[in-house]
Amino acid sequence: MQQGPAIAALLAAGALGVLPSVARAAGSDVVQVRGHTFRGTVIENRPNVLVTIRLDDGTEITAPWSEVVAIDQRGSGPRPPPATSGPAPEPEPASPGTPRQWYGWQTLLVDAASLALLVAGAESRSSAVLGVSGLTYALGPSVVHVAHGQGAKGIADVLLRVGVPVAFAAAGGWIGAATASPNRNTEEEEVLPWLGGAAVGLAIGLVTAVSIDAALLAWEPGKASSPSTGAPPLTLTPRLAVTGDAEHGHGGWMGVGGAF
Repeated sequence: MQQGPAIAALLAAGALGVLPSVARAAGSDVVQVRGHTFRGTVIENRPNVLVTIRLDDGTEITAPWSEVVAIDQRGSGPRPPPATSGPAPEPEPASPGTPRQWYGWQTLLVDAASLALLVAGAESRSSAVLGVSGLTYALGPSVVHVAHGQGAKGIADVLLRVGVPVAFAAAGGWIGAATASPNRNTEEEEVLPWLGGAAVGLAIGLVTAVSIDAALLAWEPGKASSPSTGAPPLTLTPRLAVTGDAEHGHGGWMGVGGAF
């Protein structure tokens, strides 16, 4: 007979708003906003939009989702929301390295032509052929670079092919003169060590310049072939000729031919 008044008291407490306060005492929801912490009952939780919590005194606090640090509903543990309301950005695909094509064999062919002209000019003692050989060495590979669309490399190649041998020749001459015997009586004996060292340095400088050109400079961006047209790539071929005989003298010419 005493249960009736107890049930009536609970119903009255629910009508007066006392029952929610009793329930919250067992465990309140916690919403952490930047700089503040609110305890009560989460009445609206819209991810990526907003969170509304009703405090124990009946005050409702609405916070935008971007300001919410963590939500702990009835002791279920904190659940931090995403840092941004928008979707996570997709990682950018890694772009493969740009392929490169080597055309150093073409500069080496020009150097081989220059060497052949040098040998022919030395055997025939023709200054014209020797001059063509020097121009082929200094300017021929530069023309190859320009033909491949590498104008800056063409200019740098001329400076390389002239500057490096000159520097090596000067260093070789200084080393030859410094290491020669001090007992030199004639002017010829004083000059020969310098000339010998300069010749060795010049040879080393020529080989160095040719190697640097072919190994480091003779590269161009790769070109994707078009399957629709099937156009062949540009090819360059150095051309040289030695003309004349011992009676009328020798001559020579050098050029670069191409096909595309």
